[in-house]
Amino acid sequence: MIRILRVSIFLWLLASAAGAQTVLVRSGEHGDFTRLVLDLPAGVEITAAPLADGGGTLLKLPGPGYRLDTSQVFDRITRTRIASVTALPDGAGLDIRFGCACGTRLFRAGDRMMVLDVGESLPEAQDVVPPDENSAPETGMLSEVRLGADPGIGPRQVENPLMPAPFFQDRIRAEEDTRMLTDLTEFEQSLAQQVASAATQGLLETVLDPRLLAQPPSPSKPPAALPQKAREHVGASLVPSQPSDPEQRIRLGGQIPCTADSALDLSAWGGEADTPLDSHIPALRSRLYDGRDRLDREVMHDLVRAYLSIGFGVEARALLALDEERPPELLAALALIVDGKQGDLGVFDGQTECDGAAALWSVLAGGNGADRAEINDAAVLRAFEALPLVLRDLLGPQLATRLAQAGHEDTARNVLSRLQRATGSVSQEMQFTGARIDLLSGEIEAAKSVLDSFTHENGPRTAEAVTAAIEVATQQGAPVPARLTDLSAAYVTELRKTEQGPDIWLAHVRSLWANGQFQEAVTELLQTDEIPDATLAKAASEVVQVMAEMAETPLFLRHVLDPHVFALPGLDGDVSLDVASRLLELNLPDSADQWLGRYAAEPEDRRKALLLARRHLAGGEPEAAEIALIGLQGEDVLALRVQAREMMQDFTFAADAFARLGRSDEAQDAAWLAGDWAALENGAEPTYAATADLVRSELPDLEAAPITLALGETLAASGAETLQTLRSLLEETRLQD
Repeated sequence: MIRILRVSIFLWLLASAAGAQTVLVRSGEHGDFTRLVLDLPAGVEITAAPLADGGGTLLKLPGPGYRLDTSQVFDRITRTRIASVTALPDGAGLDIRFGCACGTRLFRAGDRMMVLDVGESLPEAQDVVPPDENSAPETGMLSEVRLGADPGIGPRQVENPLMPAPFFQDRIRAEEDTRMLTDLTEFEQSLAQQVASAATQGLLETVLDPRLLAQPPSPSKPPAALPQKAREHVGASLVPSQPSDPEQRIRLGGQIPCTADSALDLSAWGGEADTPLDSHIPALRSRLYDGRDRLDREVMHDLVRAYLSIGFGVEARALLALDEERPPELLAALALIVDGKQGDLGVFDGQTECDGAAALWSVLAGGNGADRAEINDAAVLRAFEALPLVLRDLLGPQLATRLAQAGHEDTARNVLSRLQRATGSVSQEMQFTGARIDLLSGEIEAAKSVLDSFTHENGPRTAEAVTAAIEVATQQGAPVPARLTDLSAAYVTELRKTEQGPDIWLAHVRSLWANGQFQEAVTELLQTDEIPDATLAKAASEVVQVMAEMAETPLFLRHVLDPHVFALPGLDGDVSLDVASRLLELNLPDSADQWLGRYAAEPEDRRKALLLARRHLAGGEPEAAEIALIGLQGEDVLALRVQAREMMQDFTFAADAFARLGRSDEAQDAAWLAGDWAALENGAEPTYAATADLVRSELPDLEAAPITLALGETLAASGAETLQTLRSLLEETRLQD
């Protein structure tokens, strides 16, 4: 009997669970308000009842029996407006608590969706009535591409209650401009179809260009011009990979959307207390794990926000590392920035021109191309002033440095000035940052005195000051004081396995070659095994290049002919050519050939072609030298080509080439070897001219003319002139003892 009762209860519970209707609660941020959407069964009504304290509202379903799924609510929204969403017992509704003094707007969208908007100021709600089924909606083939004033893929979009209204209000709806692919060539049609196919597969990330939405079409412009305008405003860029998404993607469109200020309000993340460490953070830590010792992700994210609000970047990163799921990209990027890291953080990529706080965080994030980006200075300064003082003190020097690196030195100094007024003093960090700004703006002397004072202290910035001071000296071509060389050597040992290690090692190597200590510099290059390849390659290139320019010949040959130096990885191509050039000057063509082989130049590389020609000339290969010079022009090319022609005994070409180069003496020598008596007769060299005149002169015909006293005197004078010319020629060509 008891067994039958247990089975009956089990079946009843199973039927109840099977009959429960799951209602998914979705969310989204829409600028001025946050939206919740409930997918309800058809005909189910829902009511809203504000809480007595005004801090939230209750959404009530007509009865129990619903299973409300709130697991995805905070995947796409912050807790700025909606602080929490909790299902009521037995699925009777939702308990929604606000994080702001917000109002609500509840309306129905179609037959199956109830929409709740939460925001500071909301217009009256209106239910969205589904369109008449008998009306003919705008349709199109899903693979078609629409260009013109309303570009897109597939059927034209219609207003959706779940999208912000401004998204469609300013769209251009000119019927004559919605023709598909009518003004495209066959190639353009093929390209558009491939873009559509890639977008369908999720390979493209599209971004609307606000200029197309904000500029209405000119009535005087013919409709056919609008598609071309649309194509001109389409930009493409490669979206960098992120730690959470290692794949790179293509982004089509103009401006990247800016992160909303509401998602970056760090001043509100520390709770209501003035000191989050006293109450807010301990309360969150106590709720981090539930009764079953499971991590509460929502509480964890709130705790991360609290840590970030007081500048605890390391703690925030450590907490995010506990998340078994992918952490929110925004929080992960903020944690890295607050911890002092830079790079392609993805979420802030390309937002330096935004009008809100995103501009500040995008500048701090740095990354590839950040130094060349346009920066909204006013927005950066506004966002900086809105940060809590502890964050301004922490991030101010870093922000100023990034601005100076991007060429905004005045704004960088403005940041330091604002920080000084806020804190009431000038910290060492601010002084050091000011020196770095002076270096970046070319005010070397102003920076040197500050850096020198830091190098005499034993503080957290001493190693960086030593690095910067050595860099200044090497840029100016001045010797590095022995004290800085010794300091850098000590810091190399002390900081070897830290983030500063590679930078201080590079500075130490620079101090060695700047003082002519090439043997010690090469020893550093060959004995290190903990330096990143990029830093090692940079140091090796600098050392070898300076040796090629300045080292004495025995020292230069000792190192560049060392197979260990030759095998150093990552040597710059121009450095290899510098070494080869000096080896050719020393008449060592085989060794020069080895260094030329290191440089994988493009076929049209001029400098390597000239060096190859010099190498062939040094090796007695004039034909190969001529081949290496094919297609090149210029006096340097002609000088090499004339050497090759001389080696091939083409003295006529050589004489003409020397004359064009303005080398008259060598032109006369080549003309002599070529037997060009006409050129020698009119030349500036008197001996050659006299000899040419002698060769070209004609003696009288003694058989035809009668022998007279005058003829005898003429022959005697001619003989004397000939004798004098021969004596001068012999003297001119006398071999030196």
